[in-house]
Amino acid sequence: MSAVIMSQYNPTYWLSGFVKVIIATISLITAVKLVYLVPQALAFSSPTQLEQAN
Repeated sequence: MSAVIMSQYNPTYWLSGFVKVIIATISLITAVKLVYLVPQALAFSSPTQLEQAN
């Protein structure tokens, strides 16, 4: 029991949690940006349009 209480006062305990929050936020922002890019990437309806884009 005392080990659990002592770990909560350890700075690395809070730092690791903070790092996890930052990573989760970056992942969420990246996912939201990708949601807008996918429809643009799939907007070509025919192979001819794909050839013209290249």
